[in-house]
Parts: sequence; C-alpha cells; structure tokens
Amino acid sequence: MLYGGQNSEGTYLPLEDTSSRTKILIVLEEIVNIQKQINLHLSEIDRAPTGRPLDQSFNRTFENAFKEADEVENALLLYLASERNSQKATDYIILIISVLLYMFVILYTVSQRNRELSLIKKLGKMATQDKLTGIPNRRFFDDTLANEWTHALRGKTPISIVLCDIDFFKKYNDALGHQAGDDCLKQVADVMNGILQRPIDNVARYGGEEFAFIFPFTDADGAKIRIDVLQRALKKQAIPHPESEVSDYITISAGVASVIPDATQSYIDLITKADQALYFAKDKGRDQTVMASSA
Repeated sequence: MLYGGQNSEGTYLPLEDTSSRTKILIVLEEIVNIQKQINLHLSEIDRAPTGRPLDQSFNRTFENAFKEADEVENALLLYLASERNSQKATDYIILIISVLLYMFVILYTVSQRNRELSLIKKLGKMATQDKLTGIPNRRFFDDTLANEWTHALRGKTPISIVLCDIDFFKKYNDALGHQAGDDCLKQVADVMNGILQRPIDNVARYGGEEFAFIFPFTDADGAKIRIDVLQRALKKQAIPHPESEVSDYITISAGVASVIPDATQSYIDLITKADQALYFAKDKGRDQTVMASSA
C-alpha cells in the first residue's frame, strides 16, 4: 500500500514522501517486535516476578512503538494536508497502524489482568490449604464453619462437626521418625477426603494430628454414620502403627457435636462440645466415636 497498487477498495497512489514512508516501516517493525515480546512475555509470565529485565524490555518496546506511532501520525497528517489526492491511501495506513497497536495494547492488558487473577487465586488457595496434606487448613475450617453456621441459623437446619485425633501419634513419630509421621498424616488426610459424599461436606487439618469435619444439613446420627465409614476405611487402609496401645494399625478417636442453632448460641459452642466429646473418646480407650450431649 505504501508503494501504490490496486485491490477491491480501489486504486492507491504511492506514498511518495520518503520520510513518512520510512517512519511507517519503522512502526511496522515495532509491531512485529511487540508481537515477539508478547509471546516471550506470556511464555515466561508464570516463572518470574514482575520488575525483571523481561518486563522492563517489554515496557520499553511499547513506549518506543507509541512514540514512533505518534511521529508517524503527525507526519501523515501534514502530508495529507499537502497531498489531498492520496488521502484515501493515507487514511487506510493510519487506520491499519492504529488498529494493530490497539490490538496489542488490549492483548497486553488482558494478559496482565489474567496474571493478576491467577496470582490472587493461587494466594487465596495457599492461604487456606494445608501445605503438608493438601486438604484445607484451620483457617478454612473456621471461615467455612462461620458461614455454614449462619446458613443453618437462618434456615433452622441441623449442622454437625466432628473433631478427630490420630491415636498415639506422638509414639508413632518417636518410633518411626517425623518423615514417616508426615507420610502418615498425608495418608489419613486422603482417606478422610475420600469419604466426603457431598460438595458441601468439608474436612480440614485442625492442627498437628487433629482433623475436623463440617457436615451441613446433617444431624448427629448422620454425622456418626459418616465417621463409622471413616473408621472402616482406615482399617482397610491398614497403616501400621508399631507403638499403638489399641491396634497394630493407625486408628482415630472422634467427637461428634450437632445442633440446630438459635440466636443464643455460637459456632464456638459447637466446637467446644465436639472437643469435649473427643476428650471422652480418648479417655474411654480411644479408637472410638463419642457423641456430644445435645443439652
């Protein structure tokens, strides 16, 4: 188009102004460079922090391209004023350059926004996920229980929680070492996660060798049935425990608490009841489930 010719739109006169033609070619080269930089930037976007040399180079490329584009636009406008017979060709050149530049600007903006959203999502997941076991952590449990408690209070529906403790876990660590202990926690967490039947059910690592379940829309009997399933699943998993006083394999003690909440109660009360029930389960000999009093 710069050198004249024909297409379906009509006949284009050559752009005889050498200086303007040179500037246009420079901008086109900048656009090609931008495309290369974007491809490189996107390929590296998840592997390095911002402010690195690649980001600086990317920003410089954009700055140079816009500077060149401004000069081209000004030169073409002056040329257009003196060469009215080539107006159509010049207008198309300006339009093409503008569209290409804006396209790359949009692409760059979208890629940066996607990176921000991805980072926010990753940080959010990291903040609520237990690093060792991969299941949610205590923070997730507290936030989720607070939300589910509010829903149960409004709907006057039952909600149950279960606190579980691996029996004689300190002796397990002492006998086999902390690496074996970590592996044991991961296996137990996998089994617990595997017994969840509904998307609204949740299990979290509550702390150390202790785990916690949240069962919305579930009464005490329903929660007890789920923990019975867990007990059987752990026995089937048969994780050896050389120092347990109740079994040759890993077992758990569990405390179940359930309530249809009212305005005089708090979800902290539910946690307290489950914790007391867990204490009684351990005091009675472990490897069993105790239901909290409904009073």
